[in-house]
Amino acid sequence: MNCSVKLQLSLYIKAVQGIGQTRKIAPVVLPLVWFEERGAMEGEPLQKFYLQLVLLPKVLHCAQYVLLALGGLLLLVPVIYQIRSQERCYLFWSRDKKGSRDKEAMQAYSESLMAAAPKGTVLQEARL
Repeated sequence: MNCSVKLQLSLYIKAVQGIGQTRKIAPVVLPLVWFEERGAMEGEPLQKFYLQLVLLPKVLHCAQYVLLALGGLLLLVPVIYQIRSQERCYLFWSRDKKGSRDKEAMQAYSESLMAAAPKGTVLQEARL
């Protein structure tokens, strides 16, 4: 890769009304300073330059969309899991629930859990 920088500073000169010494000066652009610098880049520095300033931004641009899609998927998985697990839960559901097996037994079990336990009994944990 080759690069060069060039710079020229110039001064515009013309006659100024009211100053007699400048009346014979024709309008002209007078170059004052010229600067030029050239360079070449090869091998490992060029590969590092390409990697960090060309390739890496392209990869990160694509990666942001991949990570956004992955985040959306990770947000949907628990929601879908929660919805599916609620379909399998029959505790305290009415007997009109579609797709439940042995509705009467489930209803009786739910009602037995809601009934007050006799004094001194240890309650068992309900698992869904």
